[in-house]
Amino acid sequence: MRNLVLISVILLFSGCSYRYTNFLDFQDKRVLKPVFCNGSQSYLFSTNIKLFNKNFSGLLIIKQMPDSIYRAVFTTEIGITLFDIEIRKDTSIIHSQFEQFNKSAIIKTIDNDLRLLLMNDINYSNTEIYKDNNKYSVYKFYKNKFKNYYYVDNNENYIYQIIKKKNIFDKVIVNLCSYSNNLPQEIYIKHRKIRLKINLKLLQQ
Repeated sequence: MRNLVLISVILLFSGCSYRYTNFLDFQDKRVLKPVFCNGSQSYLFSTNIKLFNKNFSGLLIIKQMPDSIYRAVFTTEIGITLFDIEIRKDTSIIHSQFEQFNKSAIIKTIDNDLRLLLMNDINYSNTEIYKDNNKYSVYKFYKNKFKNYYYVDNNENYIYQIIKKKNIFDKVIVNLCSYSNNLPQEIYIKHRKIRLKINLKLLQQ
């Protein structure tokens, strides 16, 4: 019985890590093309955030500012601001947040989710680049105790998935879908351990 449990644990760990070990390491450290790099100054999304048992719908505007700074403001259809975050390279400033988001862990989690998309704090000095085959590449970045994986379609040169991991376990999965004019028209963010989902649909750029 003990041997059976041990074998099960080994299979679990090897199964979770397989897709990351079955790549060939690139030697060239190519810079990853950001998700939002078309030169636009702002992006408007129809947005739904499911936090625990509550749904928040409205508009998220992400405005690009000088020095790799972004301003992300989420408002309801009637104009109530649910959060207003200024995302800098090394820190963030919370200008305002609604009562349900007024907890440091929640607003920090949303801030980190937006950072995965905006990619303004990536450190290329410790980048690892892999390829699955000629069509797909994987960029791995280390961020504190986490590892962020960006999956790239080489033919179309766009990011179609982002996975944030701690140890071998997925913490956040981001799917980027329906590209048009080099931008994803739909983005789905899902957390594994907490009840938080964010769905974005691009309305204007």
